[in-house]
Parts: sequence; structure tokens; C-alpha cells
Amino acid sequence: MKSPILRTAILLTAGGLAASAWAAGDRPATTTDRAPAGTTQTMPAPATTDATRSATPAPNASDSDRSAGDVVGDAAITARVKASLIGDDLTKARNINVDTANAAVTLKGTVESQAEADRAMEIARSTDGVQAVKSELTIAR
Repeated sequence: MKSPILRTAILLTAGGLAASAWAAGDRPATTTDRAPAGTTQTMPAPATTDATRSATPAPNASDSDRSAGDVVGDAAITARVKASLIGDDLTKARNINVDTANAAVTLKGTVESQAEADRAMEIARSTDGVQAVKSELTIAR
């Protein structure tokens, strides 16, 4: 790792994504949610309106099959790829979005040259944990 700042950025990104996964429901039940022995506890269903239905995206079947560990693993891959892009002199990392799902990385954004796009793909492919790389990069004209 070239810099403690990059290391910190990677750890914060992975931690933030892990917290997001936990907040989204990939967490164990807590003991404080249980009713006392011998009693039953009924929770009302959350109110749903047309506004909340349209604002809440339908869950993707592949997302529901993923564990928090998978999400954190993908977040770590994303952080490693982004950190490598930041540390590279040829790539302008701020113009490249890195998405990871099931260890498959997708690069999106606009780059200045084919050489920059090729370098970004090379960096992503050489990152630990990456199984596939797809480029949706466009070259600025």
C-alpha cells in the first residue's frame, strides 16, 4: 500500500458498506426483540402507501441470495480497485466508477484515451479477488 491515507480510505469504505448491509437487514436477531417467556408479541405491519411502494425498489433475486459476507467481500474488492486506480499515474480515478457484484467488477465512466481505459481494465483484472472485469468506459472526444 503506497499511503496510509489509501489504507484508511479502503478500511472506511469496507466498514461503511458492511454497516449498510447490516442496516439493510443482513443481521442476526437480537435477544431484546423477544417477548417474555409464556407470552406472545404481535407487531403491527408497517404502513405502506403508494409513495413508499414506488420509492422502495423491488429486491433483486440475486441480492437476496447474497450474505453480508459477500457484500463486504465485494466492497473490499471495490475499495482495492479504486485505491489502485487512485495510485496510478495514468488513470483519473475520479472519472471511473467501480461496481462489484459477486467478484465481477464493472468499470463505468468517461476516460480521456483508450490507453487510460486499457490501464483501468488491467488494474481491475490484477486486483486480488476479482474474477471478471467488464468495461462500460467511454472515451471522451
